[in-house]
Amino acid sequence: MKLFSILLLAGSLHVAARSDAQNVSIAVRNAPLKKVFASIQDQTGFSFLYTAETLMHAQPVSVDFKDQPLLDVLDKLLKPQQLVYVIKSRTIHVTRAFAPPADRQEHAPVQVKVVDENGKPLAGASVSVRNAKNAGVTGNDGVLNADINEGDVITVSFIGFRSKNVKVVAAMLSGGTLTIVLSKASAELNEVVINKGYYSEKQRLSTGNVSRITSEEIARQPVSNVLATLAGRVPGMLVTQGTGLPGGSFKVEVRGRTAIDRSLTDDQPLFIIDGIPVAANNSYLGILPSGLGDPAGLFSAPGGVSPFAGLNTSDIESIEVLKDADATAIYGSRGANGVVLITTKRGKVGKTSISVNAYTGFSEVVKPIRTLNTEQYTALRRTAFLNDNVTPTLQNAFDILAWDTTRYTDFNKLLGRNQAHTSDVNVTLSGGSGNTSYTVSGAYHRETTVLPGSLGLKRGSMHFSLNHGSSDKKFNVTLTGSYSADENTVPNYDFSRYYNLPPNLKLYEADGSLAFNEGGINTQGPLSNPMAYFRQQYTANTGNLMGNLRISYELLPGFHLRVNGGYNNILTHEVKLSPASSTNPLAKLGNSSNFGETQFVSYLIEPQAEYSRQLGNGRLNLLAGGSFQSTNTVAQRTNVFGQPSEALLESLTGATSVSGSRSNSPYRYTAVFGRVNYNLDDRYLLNLTARRDGSSRFGSNKQFANFGSAGAAWIFSNESFMQPVSFLSFGKLRGSFGVTGNDKISNYQFLDTWKPASFNYSTYSSIAPVKLFNPDYRWEKTVKKEVALEMGFFRDRLQASVVYFHNSSSNQLVQYKLPQITGFSSIVANLPAKVVNKGWELQLTSRNMQKKDFKWITSFNITIPKNLLDEFPTLANSSYRNTYVLGKPLNIIYNYQYTGIDQQTGVFTYTDVNKDGLLNEADYLYAGHTDPVLYGGMNNSITYRNFQLDAFFSFRKQTGKSYAASAGYSPPGHQANIPVEMNDFWQKPGDAAKFQRLTQSYSSAAYQAWINYITSSGIYTDASYIRLANASLSYTLPTAWAAKARMSMARVYVQGQNLFTITAYKVGDPEMQDLSITPPLRTVACGIQLNF
Repeated sequence: MKLFSILLLAGSLHVAARSDAQNVSIAVRNAPLKKVFASIQDQTGFSFLYTAETLMHAQPVSVDFKDQPLLDVLDKLLKPQQLVYVIKSRTIHVTRAFAPPADRQEHAPVQVKVVDENGKPLAGASVSVRNAKNAGVTGNDGVLNADINEGDVITVSFIGFRSKNVKVVAAMLSGGTLTIVLSKASAELNEVVINKGYYSEKQRLSTGNVSRITSEEIARQPVSNVLATLAGRVPGMLVTQGTGLPGGSFKVEVRGRTAIDRSLTDDQPLFIIDGIPVAANNSYLGILPSGLGDPAGLFSAPGGVSPFAGLNTSDIESIEVLKDADATAIYGSRGANGVVLITTKRGKVGKTSISVNAYTGFSEVVKPIRTLNTEQYTALRRTAFLNDNVTPTLQNAFDILAWDTTRYTDFNKLLGRNQAHTSDVNVTLSGGSGNTSYTVSGAYHRETTVLPGSLGLKRGSMHFSLNHGSSDKKFNVTLTGSYSADENTVPNYDFSRYYNLPPNLKLYEADGSLAFNEGGINTQGPLSNPMAYFRQQYTANTGNLMGNLRISYELLPGFHLRVNGGYNNILTHEVKLSPASSTNPLAKLGNSSNFGETQFVSYLIEPQAEYSRQLGNGRLNLLAGGSFQSTNTVAQRTNVFGQPSEALLESLTGATSVSGSRSNSPYRYTAVFGRVNYNLDDRYLLNLTARRDGSSRFGSNKQFANFGSAGAAWIFSNESFMQPVSFLSFGKLRGSFGVTGNDKISNYQFLDTWKPASFNYSTYSSIAPVKLFNPDYRWEKTVKKEVALEMGFFRDRLQASVVYFHNSSSNQLVQYKLPQITGFSSIVANLPAKVVNKGWELQLTSRNMQKKDFKWITSFNITIPKNLLDEFPTLANSSYRNTYVLGKPLNIIYNYQYTGIDQQTGVFTYTDVNKDGLLNEADYLYAGHTDPVLYGGMNNSITYRNFQLDAFFSFRKQTGKSYAASAGYSPPGHQANIPVEMNDFWQKPGDAAKFQRLTQSYSSAAYQAWINYITSSGIYTDASYIRLANASLSYTLPTAWAAKARMSMARVYVQGQNLFTITAYKVGDPEMQDLSITPPLRTVACGIQLNF
């Protein structure tokens, strides 16, 4: 009855005092005990809780009580029946008392008294005698009468305290009372309840790997995207920012890359908010290219509006990240790459409270790019012509012959070194009484960019939660909902790409109009006037509606029926307007507009049944349920050209050309699942999960698959032989094994599809095939294994966990290349390849100092991952032979081996592997990988009286592309500026330069050597860093001061994000490694929080 008794405790003593004042009158003859309980309930309002097994041997009673105290009545009713009771709130919990087995030697009963370190009785403590296989709970006085023999082992447990095992010796039996003192355990492990989606459990009793981020950690970060709060804080999770522009995307990876073909499969985790899978998961919203990136990846780096840009971080209560098989298998194929559970805030019963939180701040680029000035640039250009032995002319050198060589514009300063501004206000109303609680919040957020003007993100949001339970606690309903509307007006392009414009490019004519011509030279294409693009407009309006309804009913004691229903609708409207005045008049492009609309709609219903009961010295929990999800994705794009007036840009009126496309992609998912959990004596834990999934993304032959897991744990610190080890407060060894699938591919790839063709026959239209029919490709399969050791020392002042994981993903789904003779480029198929992700995760938490006025807590985590292509029998004959190497990571550096600069010719050189004098695929060599060797974070939290300082550092050790890669196919010497760090070129034999000789030609040996360079090992460098990712300093006013203003709490704070970075990376940001993308910004904000 241990777990049963844990649920009884808080408030038992003061409720018993109140119940003592209530009197009862009952007169019955040979009445069942249940009938007497019902009469007492009618008279007092106290309900009874017991199991059928408890009253199995209860005898009918004949009593005549007239106006007697409730406690006296209960004692007289229950003691003769060998029953005991505990009162919690308005409920009387009845359990069986000890009954001595027939084969045990009779002794006088012994009183087992359980107290805390101050001698206070612990009512409802769980007591079991291991050798007697008996169990019970202490009464309100902390005492349990028991028959105990010498040699028995008594196990005592109580919530919030360390369990204790006591071996009975003869001396203990002589006094009649055996007092057992329990010491306090750490709240970190014993009171923290982690959310696993379909169920919750105490962290110390978990058999799986779940990391938790609290609302307090989130609140210390002045960010608009919740994914930013996870970076560096979760072992095994790698979060990379896609852009520094507001509303941009983040890439999330849990325990490594699993997919060989990322163009087909998605290896990001499953995101769930309040039980509802996010309809778009972490896919980009929108269909049009913008400064946030191009969703299709055709015109710029992949990216777009993040689906989490509309989620108010102030509404989040916690985030749990599920990683191993034990934690994720119940989600089946959807959880193959991990699960991120986001739980929003709920109301709490109590006086209505109002909380107001507001902050404002600024953001800026941390390390701006410094490029050559005009004098340096023109000298570089002339040297390039000299090296190529080419005479500059107005055709090939207009930037140094026709343009003003005294004019200078720092385009990095002009286009990306402005100060962005952030403001945020959030108001929350919460409270409740009796059986109902609620919370309602509203928020407004505004964030500008580092670009000229007031472009940026504006968001309004609201959130509510309503919870109601019946007076008998059997029925419970929770309704949550949220809606956000945001407007993103980032520009059409990320203007960081223009860092390399010639510094003497003319921007304006004398009359202030845009300049497109100087010295008779028309500037089009890459040398177009960047200020013209500010006359183009891009707007993305996104509405995100989410609702969740949970209903639960206790049909029988310990048996609950539940249903979870959810709805999510994300609708994005995009408009891109390009007036003719924003383009070079000589190009004669005219007016044009692009309109886009994307909608993600998802429905979910999940019926569940759960049964829980005491079984021997343990607790058994059974869970069964189903999951039925329907998601539909609609994308529509309209392209309009030739409107007669800029005033008609948002209209089709008068357009010379209108074209468009539309796609509709439904997805159906269904599953049944079950879970068996057994907790024996809070020492031995077993968790079994099974799930059968069905997905519409596979043909009828392979639509269903079975998955499951097994997790087990041993809390060895609760063993009697560990009691002498006083410095060990907690110890748990756990492990898990499981198989999950993956259906994260595009919808209906197994069908043969057709599209309209460009040729017709007579008056008949024609169609052409697009994809081949293949109903036999099947689910990817991931086998997950994990072992872990979790320990607490010195009453959990020091906590540590060490995890080893091994995941292998096989049946890889890819776009299999086909011969051209088939008429198709590829077909979706499974490859006999296996990708392995393995590694170590270490987490430490130390309470360095904990005094009345001073506390200092340090937490640290580090992940050491390893990714490799473990099996691929047909690799040598596949289209992936020049992309991957067996036994090496997927993100490898496999290309030409850079060997330096030829001192005689001044050009880059590379290893000619086969000595044939040519450079081609036969000369590719493995030169490392770009996966992090290790990553993690460290947080220090210091509290002194009413001040609190938090500083969080994140770090990575990795190899990445250097700043030179951003030059692309325009080597130094061409009509493009360069960072000052690149201005170190070979000029004569013997020069120890960083870069080869300059060239302005497209046919020189130096140009070809440069093209080889940007895809060679030479372009990679050390991109490791340590970053002060977040710092927060707050001061909470004394309670007495706040009370004078009728406030319950008042706090002022200053926060910083991405404050500084320690790195050997020379130019740009070591996380993003791309000069053409706005890097993560440094943000500093000041705020105030008032609670009423």
